[in-house]
Amino acid sequence: MSAEKSIEEVYEDRNLLAKALVAMAGQIYGADRVGRYTHDEWAVIYADLPSGQVSWHMRPEDVPKWLPVRDGTEVFDGHDREEKNIRLRQFCQRFWFDGDLHLPDGGAHD
Repeated sequence: MSAEKSIEEVYEDRNLLAKALVAMAGQIYGADRVGRYTHDEWAVIYADLPSGQVSWHMRPEDVPKWLPVRDGTEVFDGHDREEKNIRLRQFCQRFWFDGDLHLPDGGAHD
């Protein structure tokens, strides 16, 4: 069993997953469906998924520079953490069933 993670390690793991999802969403749904903006002192990355918008606050230095900068007042749809998690569950349920990943292009991958 591995040692307990520090809070920094937990956030590093969470940020990597968030960035991976945003990158994947940009490739599948288009670069106009993802971006970054500033909210107070935090950077925010987001993706507009078929199930709705999801976003994560993180330190500005942790945000990928390849994400386009957007105006947060124009793109943020007002969701809270609970709504984001509902949308993430719906997104997962849309693509995962019968043990296979079903992609929008009709392909299925294990």
